Amino acid sequence: YPVGLVGSNSFGCMSATPGLGQQPLSELPTCSKIEVLLDEEELMCDVQELASSPQEGWASVTVSQIVGEVPKAAWDILPLTIKDVATATKDSRQYGKLYNAVRSGVLDSKDPDLKKFNGVFHELYIEDGVLYLGSRVVIPTTQHLRLLTELHYTHIGVVKMKETVRGYFWWPGITKDIEAMAAKCDGCRKFTKSH
Repeated sequence: YPVGLVGSNSFGCMSATPGLGQQPLSELPTCSKIEVLLDEEELMCDVQELASSPQEGWASVTVSQIVGEVPKAAWDILPLTIKDVATATKDSRQYGKLYNAVRSGVLDSKDPDLKKFNGVFHELYIEDGVLYLGSRVVIPTTQHLRLLTELHYTHIGVVKMKETVRGYFWWPGITKDIEAMAAKCDGCRKFTKSH
């Protein structure tokens, strides 16, 4: 994950530098370089190489430009398209509210639809109309069963399903949903007992 990144995105400007929180562009220091730490390796990028800037010394940089192909790996195994997830997110009352909160940078922590996102809100971002938590695609409620059914078809057991899902997808309660699906499946129970 990026550390020490200060940049803007398509829906407003923010800082991902620990301790700064989300701030308007006008309140952030300007810079001529962006420093990103990935896996303990330092990478220096000239702002001009990354994007043209609305203000001198500032870049519009998307998270995927910084972390590379990580979010795209999820789409290779997902039985849904980016458009499917983006549409389902915006059509969902709960996830639509979350999407708008991430866009604005303000979460109404008293809203019952959004309470379960309090702990992860500052880790969420939007890319191509889809919510991400780190490098994981946030799957809206209407698509949970579709995703779990597709991932479950091999009956690999609860442990392998969790390993597969945790690296690519997220929603509140995903672990419990996986466990519930595997518990109802004779094939998964047999696989788990034999391994």
